[in-house]
Amino acid sequence: MRVPKVSLIFVLAFAPLWGASDLPPEANRLQPDHSPTPFSAEAIREASPAGHTIRHVVEVTGQPAIRSVTVFLEGDMETARFRFYNEDAAGNRLGEPQVGEAKWLDLQRHASFPAEHTSIASASVTLAAGSFECWLYTVTGEAAEQTTESRFWFAQDLPGPPVKMVQSRDGEVVMTMTLEAPATE
Repeated sequence: MRVPKVSLIFVLAFAPLWGASDLPPEANRLQPDHSPTPFSAEAIREASPAGHTIRHVVEVTGQPAIRSVTVFLEGDMETARFRFYNEDAAGNRLGEPQVGEAKWLDLQRHASFPAEHTSIASASVTLAAGSFECWLYTVTGEAAEQTTESRFWFAQDLPGPPVKMVQSRDGEVVMTMTLEAPATE
């Protein structure tokens, strides 16, 4: 059977809408047996200038919700520097702010998961912080004789941590983390 040229051109022109382009770039794969990460170290660095602040609400089963705050400080081409602290629901700091640093590549590595336990799909999510087109990473495994599942929604236009994360054990949600709002401090 012959495929008309117009149909073939149409399929080739719109193929990225249906397939591989819906996934993170292959160049972001850090290990051969891992899935590609959503963002490169360079993309994370460029999206995290000094003053860039990320706030997530973290809810752990049986504990009061907290707000986790990360503020990026001056870094360099290799290393991120940041201040981080937690707040209660009323906005009171819980403990003293800490200062840390990590290689940008290590921040990318946080989203490197074994390919055999990871599925990646396009997904939309709406949160208090806004609506986002995401790559949804679903990572499954076994720990302490329990089935685990972690789901990470990485906003495609917001390099860095996921805008939403849900962790479950044996089908029960044990922790969620949701972007409250990216801002500048």
